[in-house]
Amino acid sequence: MSRRKRTKKQARNNRLRLLAILLVAVGVILSLFVFFKINTVEVRGTSRYTDEEIRAAVGLSAGDSLLRFVSSSRERLAEQKLPYLESVNLKRALPDRLIIEVTQVAHTAVVDCGGSYAVVSYAGKLLEYTAHRPAGTLLLGVPALTEEQPGSLLTKGTELENALAVAAAFEEAGLGDALLLVDAADLLELKAVYDGRVLVTIGTVSNLDYKLDMLKEIVLNREAKSFCGVIDLSIAGKGTVRDDADALATYSDWIL
Repeated sequence: MSRRKRTKKQARNNRLRLLAILLVAVGVILSLFVFFKINTVEVRGTSRYTDEEIRAAVGLSAGDSLLRFVSSSRERLAEQKLPYLESVNLKRALPDRLIIEVTQVAHTAVVDCGGSYAVVSYAGKLLEYTAHRPAGTLLLGVPALTEEQPGSLLTKGTELENALAVAAAFEEAGLGDALLLVDAADLLELKAVYDGRVLVTIGTVSNLDYKLDMLKEIVLNREAKSFCGVIDLSIAGKGTVRDDADALATYSDWIL
């Protein structure tokens, strides 16, 4: 093939490549701005918020492009605006449907802030402030929350982090419903009040799962439901039980 023919062929190929690129670009632009418009926004999951509130928090509605948004940023924004949502997941269902899957916070704890109460999730998310003590495990010995905004993830100080770890371990062991409070004032001797009648001395957060399995065995199988006293789990591998009707006197003002 002559040099002149090769040049013409190369020029033709270059034009074809340019045309292909332009067609792809036009297709992308049409997809983003013309096609794949949201026609239906479906909310799935149960929560304290209405579907309308959830749609508004996500900030997408019919007519918006199904492709022109970043899911993660809108999910985080909705979780912040609606604090009691544990998670928000956006799913595109082409050609025209947006699915919002939500999960509500399952377990809450309460921090006394001196005149008000802060409700937090076990994951350390601030849910709300309230003037009256709400239901939930009370956390003592942790710094009061006053400046943080509902919907924000708390910077977990050592006391709060340990208190939430204890509460979560009780829940995991199936004992969470009867956990009234956690005292994290002494990180070497964490305490909890179970069922309004048992003071549990936990020690540190090490081996929490093992300690709570031992507690479960004691309260469900070894002791009568009328037992009132102290169960000491602070010594590794041991669960010491002591009858003591006055053991909870320190916490009497806090036990509902």
